[in-house]
Amino acid sequence: ERGYYDDFSTDLGWTVVNTDDEAAGIWELGEPLGTYYEGGPLAPEEDAEDDFGNSCYVTGNGSTDYWADDVDDNVTRLISPTMDLSGFFIPRLEFLRWYRCTGGDGAPPDDIFNVYLKNGDDPEILVTAYYPDDENNGEWTEETVYISEFLLQYNEVQVIFEASDGNPGHLVEAAMDQFIVDDAFFSSIEETPNTNIQLYPQPANNQLFIQMEDASTFLSTDDQLHLQVYDVHGRSIHQQNITQNLTSIDLSDWVRGAYFYSIRQAGEAVKSGALVVE
Repeated sequence: ERGYYDDFSTDLGWTVVNTDDEAAGIWELGEPLGTYYEGGPLAPEEDAEDDFGNSCYVTGNGSTDYWADDVDDNVTRLISPTMDLSGFFIPRLEFLRWYRCTGGDGAPPDDIFNVYLKNGDDPEILVTAYYPDDENNGEWTEETVYISEFLLQYNEVQVIFEASDGNPGHLVEAAMDQFIVDDAFFSSIEETPNTNIQLYPQPANNQLFIQMEDASTFLSTDDQLHLQVYDVHGRSIHQQNITQNLTSIDLSDWVRGAYFYSIRQAGEAVKSGALVVE
């Protein structure tokens, strides 16, 4: 399956940009040391479970004292390598995040952990933000972002994780692990293979053919084969019965993109999968 995966067991080319490179708490790659504040975890003591190695990106990792290396009067940004997702139909981002903002100089905690997307030189787009009072702060939490909901083009995609501490200051810690980008279109398909029925060409252009190697297997009964095609939103856009060894479908008016199809007989799926029209 195509996509991008990073469990941070090695350095794959992420960059860190700060408003103050000398300030505490900048993003760094390593095995987290962990800090505690008022009896609860402030920074993670371990990376996320179920991946290779023990490393992740964490804001400041130089001390187990909670006050020594949290984000301090700074904005620190973790920027992904550039990813070409131009062949993806529904690009999806998944990651595990850690965030906690607490304590401080008397004012209520108000610092925010932001996640941005950008494509090439286009402006950054804020896609999600985590606040001090959000649920699951102070523990590893799985997050999902559908890139296709925010970007029109996907050929030079970067993801930016931004942690900050303003004035008045607070205790701020963030971490990120198990970074995954895949195509949700293909991962959502539960295919029913059947070598006796072939759909071609794939991708299709103006015409699609459905061919049965042994039509008697399906056409000798009273229950006809029925084809139904859906778009990526689950809407039915085409249906017809299949009554011959070779069936052709005119695609000249179809919108370019990805579709699901299902061929059924007597209510049971005999073949299903993905169809791409160019």
